[in-house]
Amino acid sequence: MGHLLAQVIVTAPSENRRAVISTLLDPAHFAIASVPGTEVRKKAREGRPDMIIVDMVEDADLGIALCAEFNNHPETSPVSKVMLGNEESALPPALTAELGADDLIVDVDDAKAMMARLVPILRLSTMKTELRRRLTSASGFGLLLDPHQDLAIDDDPYSILIAAGEPESAKVVLNEGLEARCFLETVATPFAAETALEKKRFDACVIVEDETVFSQTGLWELAERIRLNPRLFNLPVIVATRGDCDHKNYYTHGVSRVLSLAADTKDFGAVVTLLVNRQRLRWRIRQAMDEALDPLILEPSGAFREDFFLSHLNRMIADAHECHKPLAVLGYDFPTIAEVRENFGEEASRHLARQLAQWINTMTRVEDLVAQVDDSLFYVALPDTPQADADFVMQRLAGILSHTDFALYDVYRPIEVSSRHGLAMLDGGDSPKDLLDRVKSNLK
Repeated sequence: MGHLLAQVIVTAPSENRRAVISTLLDPAHFAIASVPGTEVRKKAREGRPDMIIVDMVEDADLGIALCAEFNNHPETSPVSKVMLGNEESALPPALTAELGADDLIVDVDDAKAMMARLVPILRLSTMKTELRRRLTSASGFGLLLDPHQDLAIDDDPYSILIAAGEPESAKVVLNEGLEARCFLETVATPFAAETALEKKRFDACVIVEDETVFSQTGLWELAERIRLNPRLFNLPVIVATRGDCDHKNYYTHGVSRVLSLAADTKDFGAVVTLLVNRQRLRWRIRQAMDEALDPLILEPSGAFREDFFLSHLNRMIADAHECHKPLAVLGYDFPTIAEVRENFGEEASRHLARQLAQWINTMTRVEDLVAQVDDSLFYVALPDTPQADADFVMQRLAGILSHTDFALYDVYRPIEVSSRHGLAMLDGGDSPKDLLDRVKSNLK
């Protein structure tokens, strides 16, 4: 079997309906188990599913009952759950969240659009798995940690950026839908939106579609640039429309959700709440990792120690083999560090190494493990990541770092860095040494 993005259980009353749903899931990326609702818990016990898709079209009441049941049992409660419906069977968004579902997907009949909606949820599942895995690995280093951390998120008012030529209608809808539990900031151009998002941490960005500045093409380009930004690629991007549109095309351009300003304000607010809470959960997982694993981190760089990295990589490899998931490891060797040491001294070289580690940590995902194994060599392990995605991350990091000027203690000129970088994908039978040896041999 090849590498998969996810193990998915599809449940619907009839075999025919389960087959229809399965056609929306690319078999190259998903291992699909198609079962009636009565067999889901048994199937979840037998394997390690990443997601359960619950059909609402044939029998909405049964779908509601199943989702509630899955949320109350240890075999299925940690698993991401998505409800799949149509206009007739769609639940109010607030009820979807109450049932413990991660999303309600309505009238999506395109595999690309389905993938775009499922990937953010699957990445969140990867983050949860990686948190539990790191906490388990930490037990071998004298840290007795509960792998099932409290991940309750805060309920502070939401901070939302509205990008619109005429923002008033969106402000009214958001204030009513969120019962004024939000801080709203407005900008009038895509450039201003990107600038604001870089300067301040927002919970979501709402773009109001129009026929001029935020036309369909303009907002798609903005959404795509947000997705390419290392700091913002998980940010909920919501498009607010004044009429009907073909939603599936928006999702394939990086938009999280398309909502009508004419919709019920409570429904609008409930969808925003679901997306914002998902974003805050990502930040909460990062916080839990940082707090629990602090003794295993090299300060002040934030990179993990080599001994923990090697031990944890062994666990990542075992899990990837068991679940047929891709695992990539990137390597970065910075000869500039040795050059700085020779020309400016040890303290300056250490300062550069710390800054490079901090930059790498900032530009990678929460679930990506960054380790510093000597003064100049860094590894980044990327779980559940196909080779094309890993190569994109590697090249993006190398490009940004090579175009950044670094300021160092007592060095009175900017320092430009060069790197030798490469990656290797996990192969069958690999040990950590095998995998890392291939990374080193691929450094160029």
